[in-house]
Amino acid sequence: MKRLLSAVVFGIIVGMLAPAGVMAWEDPACADMDAEERELAGCNASGPTEDTLMEKIGGVLNAVLPMAAVLAVVMIVVAGIMMSVSMGDPGKVKRAKNMIIYSLIGLIVALMAWGIVNAVLNYIE
Repeated sequence: MKRLLSAVVFGIIVGMLAPAGVMAWEDPACADMDAEERELAGCNASGPTEDTLMEKIGGVLNAVLPMAAVLAVVMIVVAGIMMSVSMGDPGKVKRAKNMIIYSLIGLIVALMAWGIVNAVLNYIE
């Protein structure tokens, strides 16, 4: 299960960082037009454009943070169910409490990372 989750997260991150799909190439039919004709025809006058590294980092962060939040909530619900069905077994109750604590810590760390990265990105831009 951990390998599958790691593979999914890795695939999402690599997919967002890959340059495929972010290039907007100039239409060859617009090559012989002057600036006014390009504007009227709706051609891309600036040539290829690509997202900056900062935009890519922001995109990855905005994709990963909601997944982390949903995962933390799911883990808290699972831990609550584990605690409910433990029938007072101290080992199972302790395991469920630890799962809740670690899920909350993970959510707090993810939110802090989001804040720090956004602050740094805003400072750099």
